[in-house]
Amino acid sequence: MTDPAPRYIYILSDKRSGSTVLENLLAQMDGVFSSGELRLLQGHYLKKGAGEDWNWNCTCGVNIQDCEIWSRVASSLVDKPTLIPHPPVQQLLKRSKQPAWLDSLPEIHPTRNQIAQNCLEILQDVAPNASHWIDSSKDPVQAYFMAKAAKNARILIVDRSLRAIAYSKYKHKKRKGESASMPKLLIEVYRNALLRKAVKKELELLGVEVRLLRYEDFIQSPAQFVSQILEKQLSPSELDRLKYFDMSLQHSIAGTPSRFDKKELKLDESWRVYYSKKTFFNALGAWLERRV
Repeated sequence: MTDPAPRYIYILSDKRSGSTVLENLLAQMDGVFSSGELRLLQGHYLKKGAGEDWNWNCTCGVNIQDCEIWSRVASSLVDKPTLIPHPPVQQLLKRSKQPAWLDSLPEIHPTRNQIAQNCLEILQDVAPNASHWIDSSKDPVQAYFMAKAAKNARILIVDRSLRAIAYSKYKHKKRKGESASMPKLLIEVYRNALLRKAVKKELELLGVEVRLLRYEDFIQSPAQFVSQILEKQLSPSELDRLKYFDMSLQHSIAGTPSRFDKKELKLDESWRVYYSKKTFFNALGAWLERRV
């Protein structure tokens, strides 16, 4: 009798929504392997796309070719894409009103199904004995095709206030010296939420297990949620690890520089202070949230 395949867990969310924290909570548990944002793996190998701020390194601190985990598949990454391309969000939202809209996206080569299979083969090569594979790629279209390929997929959707996400993106842009418009960011996160909702319906039609997790809940009660997601009772040492955000001992493909910092786990509600002084933005954000 063969051992069951690792359970594939995909974290679907907007950027700056707390998904990295959720990934870290799961990744610190015994037997769990987290790839980070697996869709970015080929880009990290080629040193293209997201990742320049940390020189496209793994969270262990070295480049993909030298990492003890990712070096096992590095030579195959030249011809093995991991990112599933798709049209912009607004175009996807228009398409979402049609039947089978995800499977009828414009053809690409290799196909989206083949790219999803690439990702699963990589996980099998680097962590064949894991109990769970965690993929925090976030992207909704990637989630759909990965769920089709994985068979035993579980999709976790991080639910957080649109205003909180927009504010986090606003702060991030300001720290990088980029221009930032709060109304535009609120519209952006609203459209992203609509796309996640549309993809959630398609996933449920496939019979995929989809769970909605509120950011505030898993931050304040991490042990309860991690135990439920992994379907296991946590040991004392595992419970102790949940006090901190720490990816330094993981081999995660980074989607944000914060993965490299160890910090105490705590709820971030600083956005409420900002909006208490920005009544128009607060009203706009609250109105958009009601429309999702």
